[in-house]
Amino acid sequence: MLLQVGICDDEKEDIRILNDYMKHYEMNYDIEFDITCFSSGNDLLQTINKTPCFQILFLDVEMPGLSGIETAARVREIDMEDVCIIFVSHYPQYMQDSFNVRAFWYLQKPLTYPDIVMILNKILQSYRQSQSKKIIVPAGEEKELVNIQNILYIKAVKYEKNRLDFVLTDHTIQSHGTLLQWKQTLSPHGFVTPCRGFLVNMDFIHYICDTKLILTNGTELPLSRRQAREISDLFTKHMIIYGGNHGDCFKFCVNSKN
Repeated sequence: MLLQVGICDDEKEDIRILNDYMKHYEMNYDIEFDITCFSSGNDLLQTINKTPCFQILFLDVEMPGLSGIETAARVREIDMEDVCIIFVSHYPQYMQDSFNVRAFWYLQKPLTYPDIVMILNKILQSYRQSQSKKIIVPAGEEKELVNIQNILYIKAVKYEKNRLDFVLTDHTIQSHGTLLQWKQTLSPHGFVTPCRGFLVNMDFIHYICDTKLILTNGTELPLSRRQAREISDLFTKHMIIYGGNHGDCFKFCVNSKN
């Protein structure tokens, strides 16, 4: 997932620190940021007026010229209702004003890396929920509209070329196609391939144990030893960022043997 991020602060050192934290977050989580930095609200608004492209904005509150609060108000006027605005400031007294421009969060300087991890995790969880999609799944001569979040896993049926079973929370769809095709569509939504022939929604993984995945409904799916470490790492990151459909109850018992 690639997100466009704007950082607006008149203090160069504060920009550098936040930018470094964002880069460090990229290295530890399955996310990529395209970061653009600005030293004033006017500079930011000039860019947004040309191309309103940001999903996340970090705004310093006290800046020469337009304040962060004033800048945020104008951003909202440019029909950027969905952008996540995070204020950063040494002064907590501006927190109440931030509510008037529907700020996502208010962080007090000096920023720490745990602050950034916390807020980015919240933003990504909110963003993913807002991006919930439906797909059209061929079902014989008909087609079915399916909410991605309701798919537990997809299984390639042995000995039947291009036959796929879409296992949903309430029923199974017999379809056709290839797992590679659906992997390209569903990987951005938290689907992984634990072994040949399966594509699994990580939201429904209850725990990982050696050579199998245990789903929240009790289903056991095979996990290749070659994929075990990668899948467990992806699942850990997924749970930290997004949580899942099973509350806080998840665990690992992956054998470290290769």
